[in-house]
Amino acid sequence: RHQSNNRVIMWYKIRELYLKGFNKSQIAFQLGLHRSTVRRYLKMDENTLTAKLQHRRRYPRILDKYESYVCDVLSRYRFLSASQIHDWMKEQYPDLPVV
Repeated sequence: RHQSNNRVIMWYKIRELYLKGFNKSQIAFQLGLHRSTVRRYLKMDENTLTAKLQHRRRYPRILDKYESYVCDVLSRYRFLSASQIHDWMKEQYPDLPVV
């Protein structure tokens, strides 16, 4: 979902710069994008962008099944570092994949 919000924001930034008179290469340089990405975004209207974002396939992630454990631990112990949580997960889940 966060990534979708970033794409909507990027679409608006591209539109804003284009309306100010910047060309695709200048917009790409300004935003750190490839020129073809800018061109693709400029071809989309807002409805097309929204439809495209709603119909994106969600691929399973390797660590999906551990998400609730991590959220639970973080809700109780907000001060833990990522490496501490990782160590706890290795103890809790011997089959934890290496990522």
